[in-house]
Amino acid sequence: MNAKDNYSLEEAGMAQMDDSVGALLKHLEDIGEADNTIVIFTTDNGAEVFTWPDGGMTPFRATKGTVYEGGFRVPCIIRWPGKVKPRSVENGIFSGLDWLPTLAAAAGDLDVKDKLLNGVEFEGRTYKNHLDGYNQLDVLLGKWPSARHEIFYFGGPHLGALRLDDFKFQLFQQPQGWPGEKVGPTCRRSSISVRTPSSGPRPSAAKT
Repeated sequence: MNAKDNYSLEEAGMAQMDDSVGALLKHLEDIGEADNTIVIFTTDNGAEVFTWPDGGMTPFRATKGTVYEGGFRVPCIIRWPGKVKPRSVENGIFSGLDWLPTLAAAAGDLDVKDKLLNGVEFEGRTYKNHLDGYNQLDVLLGKWPSARHEIFYFGGPHLGALRLDDFKFQLFQQPQGWPGEKVGPTCRRSSISVRTPSSGPRPSAAKT
C-alpha cells in the first residue's frame, strides 16, 4: 500500500489510467475538437489473472487467452457528441475487426472494404487486402442492429469455438485456463450439445 493515498499498485494503475483519459478529453475540449472526435474506450481481450488478485471477468467464465466468454467479451464505451445517444446500450455482436470499416465510414469512406478487396492506391502506395470487419456505423448511430452474426474464437493459433447469433459451438476445453493444455474435441458428431452463450447477463457496450 502507498502510505500517501492508500493505493495498491493495481489501484494506482487504475487511477493513472483515469487521469490519462481525463487529460485526453480535456485536451480535446481545449483545442475545440471534442464534438468532432470519436472517443472509444475498450480492450482487446478479457482479464488476465496470472497473479492474485488480478483480473475480473464476472459473470463470465475464464480469462484472457481462453476461448470462453471471459476471454472475449469486453466492455466498450463510446463518445461521439451529437451522433451517439448518451447512456444508450447496444448488446449486438461487435468485433475489434469491425473498427476499421466502421471508423472509415464515419470519416466518409463507405466503400473501404470493396476498395481494398479490388486494390486501391493511398499516398502513392497500392493496397489489396481482404477485411473481415463489418461497417457497424449504423449500430453506433442507433439506426440498425449489428451486421455481424458470427465470432470465431481463437486460442493462440487454434480455432477453439464459433458463435453464430445466440449459439456457440466449442471445439476444445481449457480446464487449466491459459496457457494451459487444450483438450478436445468436446463432442462427437453423433452427440452434439449446443448451448447459448447468453445464459448470464448479456454483454453491453455503453455509449456516452
